[in-house]
This record gives sequence, structure tokens and C-alpha cells, in this order.
Amino acid sequence: MNNMYDWREHKKIIDEFILPQKKKIIYLIIVILLGIIASMAIPYIFGKIIDLIVIKDLQLVSKFILISLFLNIFQSLSSILEEWLGNILSVDCSNSIKEAMFSKILDTRYEFLNSYGEGELVSRVENTGDKIVSFYIDFFSSIIMILFSIIISAYIMIRISLKLFVIAIILLPLTYGINYIFKSTIISKQRDYIANLDAYSDYLVDTISSLTGIKLNNLQKTFKGNYGKKLQDLKNVSMSNLKIKMTVTSLQDLITIILSSLILFISAKLIILGNLTLGNIVAFSSYMEKLHSSIKNIGDLNLSFNEVIVDLERYKKIIDHGSEKKTDGKKLSKVTSLKFKNVSFKYDDEYILKDFSFEISKPGLYVIVGENGSGKTTIFNLINKLYTNYEGEILINGNKINDYKDEDLRNEVLFLESKPFILRDNLTSNITLLEKNKVDELYLEKLIKFLELEGIEKYSTKNLKDTLSKGEQQKVQLARMMIGRYSLILLDEVLSGLDQEMKKKVISKIKEKSKNKIIVIVSHDNEIQRGCNEIILMPDKNTLIKNKNIHKS
Repeated sequence: MNNMYDWREHKKIIDEFILPQKKKIIYLIIVILLGIIASMAIPYIFGKIIDLIVIKDLQLVSKFILISLFLNIFQSLSSILEEWLGNILSVDCSNSIKEAMFSKILDTRYEFLNSYGEGELVSRVENTGDKIVSFYIDFFSSIIMILFSIIISAYIMIRISLKLFVIAIILLPLTYGINYIFKSTIISKQRDYIANLDAYSDYLVDTISSLTGIKLNNLQKTFKGNYGKKLQDLKNVSMSNLKIKMTVTSLQDLITIILSSLILFISAKLIILGNLTLGNIVAFSSYMEKLHSSIKNIGDLNLSFNEVIVDLERYKKIIDHGSEKKTDGKKLSKVTSLKFKNVSFKYDDEYILKDFSFEISKPGLYVIVGENGSGKTTIFNLINKLYTNYEGEILINGNKINDYKDEDLRNEVLFLESKPFILRDNLTSNITLLEKNKVDELYLEKLIKFLELEGIEKYSTKNLKDTLSKGEQQKVQLARMMIGRYSLILLDEVLSGLDQEMKKKVISKIKEKSKNKIIVIVSHDNEIQRGCNEIILMPDKNTLIKNKNIHKS
């Protein structure tokens, strides 16, 4: 993994996501500078007012009060504008990072993404970008304010009293030292917090997606208890993190208190000796507070950096992973043959397939039969290049599948999963989702009627995915197959959820399509097995049945 302490890594992110918003950044900097100028002038004006009150010059007091009023109003308005511009900038930059991560997730190998929980991926897209952008914008805006505040405060403090200024800065190095001491602990605690947050997000997503099973099996109490434990774990890590931050803040505040008390004592002596006025001391105290606040902000930025390091690592782990897109290679216009030659595939060091072979050399209907966990769906995942870390050879038209462009391959291979892929959209959009060309409306109407989907449109388009039964969802998927242009069709238990009459109609359509296409289906249905060209059996011995005769693969 890239070292996130390397400035070049940060420069890449800044160049890609922050600097494109340079116009907004310039506006924000101008507003910040104007606000700083007003803010830095106010203590000086207030000190002058105190001295003028002491000498009873009411006319000048009134004049400086009006100046103070104007500066305070101006500072307030600039603060509002700064917050407005800052929020716009943050949202735009954050959305850019989210889009980049979202796109990368869609383009990244499934086998890599499969190591993450769904909730963790959601958390990375939704939260990581916000935290990274928030840090960078806070960093740059704070640095501007800190530098100007330190320079102006130090200059005016020296003009008022060099002796007091030296005392005021003598203990300041301890502030940064405290942050440095706790740096590794802060990073470690933040990693623990993020890990627990990911676990919480995964559990929440899994629970919501399994509501039916939870209710049917009376598991509400168990899931409520587990959810409470996840929340408690998150709280415990969060509180541990907070303790470290509070310790750092308390030590910094203690240094400030000691320093302020020392300054107050020496100031009192200088006033008594007549070396300083009361207004000077009031102004000096205000500028000293600004100076200390600026130095403390540097420490806070360091703390924030140590925390955001974890988010930056999470971002880089996703964004730096190689894309699955193969942009070069052989062009595939039609699948005419498919061959597995001694293919082995293991998941978590356990073989799902071992030296598995079969060959399909002409259009037809081919049925895969096997027990759960025997690798039936894995075959389809390998054909679609969702998994690439296999042994042996997978050939299409005599060429290795890795020789083909991913886009070309998936344009010719349709994979209907056992869990239907349905969008929250209307029926027509769902059926024609995969079609690049306009579908004939009359044919589409006949197809919808054939599959008995006419009543679906009455559902809200936003809830179509949630309101359809499993059988209706399967029909929508099957409609895609029936209008599709694909030369290789992979069907994974797509007949489940259909009643017997509809199943017969669909099987008839599948057989009709298999006359000029290769269709491979995972099914234990006797009807479809009786009418197929070949049955690929997937028990321990991996055998191939040809023309109803059993042959070893």
C-alpha cells in the first residue's frame, strides 16, 4: 500500500479532486482573508477604546466604537459567506471522490470486491470521501487563517511588549509535542473505530436485506440483541478514541492556563511600573489568545491528519486496485463453442472445482446438474470473468477467454442469476435494460402478455423491485433473454418461483431459442432435462452425460 505520509500521494488527490474547483477556492480564500483582516483589527480597536475611556475622551471613544461595530458586522458577514462557500466546495469535491470510488467499484474485479461486506463498501463510498475532503479543505482554509493570525498577532504583540511576547511563545512547542506523542495511538484507535463501523454497516445491511427470513423464523429477538452489541462495540471504541483526544486537549489547555497566569502576573507589574497601559494589556491578551488558538489549530490539524490517514488508506486500497476492464484483445462477435479444460478453482483455500472439463461445440440446450456447493454457479462466474484466478483453460471459439475484451465477451454472454437483477424502475425499462437498440413495441407487448406481466405497471415505479414476487422478478429476467441478442445464455435456477403452466411455456421458449444459440442452464427440472442436448453432471467425479449416456469428463 502507498505510504500516506508521502506528500506525493496527497498531491494526487488534491490535483484530481480539489484543484478543479480552483475558482471556488479563490473566492473562499478572498473571503477568509477579508475576515481575518477584520478579526485582527478588532482587538487593537478595543484596546484603544479602553485607553480613551481612561483619559475620558468621549468623542474619540464614540468614533472607535463605530469602527468596532463596522468591523464586527463585516466579520460576521464574511464568516457566513465563508461557511456558505466552504460547504459548496466541500460538497462538490466530496461528490467527485464518491463518483471516482463508485466508478472504481463498478470496474474492479468481483473477486476483489467479494472480500468486502456490502455495508463496508457503502461506508467507504459514502463516508470516506466526506472525511477526506473535509480534512483537505479545513487544512488549506485553516493554514491561511493560522499563518495570517500568527504573523499579525506576533507583530502587534512585539510592538506592545517584546518581553511578554517571549514569555507567551516559550511554552508553545509543548503543544505540538503532545500531539506527536499521541500520534500512533490516535491512528490505531481510528483504525479500530473504522473496523467496527464497517462491521456495524455490514450487519445493518444484512439484516435489512433478510427481513423476511428473520420474521418467518422468529429471530427478531436475536437480531435485536446482536444489533445492540454492535452499537455497544461502536460506542466503546468511540469512547476510547474520545479519551485520547480529551487527554491531548486537557494537556494543551493546562499549558495555556499556566502561560496565561504567568502573562497576567507580569502584565500587572508592567502596568504598575507605568510601562504599559490597560488598553495595551487588553489588546495583548486578545492577540495572545489568537496566537495560542492558531498554534493549537496546528496541533488539531495534526490530530485530524492522523485520523484521516485511515480514510486515505481505505480510499487508496479501492482506487489503486487494477480495473477488470480489458481494453485490448481479440474481438468476439459470436460464441460458437465453449470448453473447460482441467479447470480448478478454489475459494478460501478450498477447491470448488478440481480438474473439471466439458465441451460444447454447437448451439443447443445444456443442463448442469449437481448438489449445492458443487460449483454450478462458479462455472458461470468463471465464464463471465467475475473470477480470474483459476487453473486450467477456459476457451471460447478455441481462444482463451482472457484473450477477449471484457466488453465484447459480456456483450455476447447473458447471465441470469438465481437472484434476479431488478432496478427500481418501470417494467419496460427493466426488460429492455440490456438492449442497446430500440425494442419493437409490438413484440414487447406480446412478450409481456406471454409472461403474464400486464398488471405490473400498476405498481409505483420507485418500488417495482420491492413489490414484485420472486416469480415475477424471474419473468422480467426471462423477458430480457427472450428479446436479447446474446449468442451464449447462462441461466442459474431461473425456473424457480414459476408455476407449472408458466414453467412449461418458458421451457418451450428456451428450447426454441437454443436452436441457434448455446444455452446452459442450472436446473433440476425433469422437463427441461428430458429435452436437452447434454447434461453436465457435477458430483465429486465431474462426469459428462452425452446423449443420455454417462462419460467421464
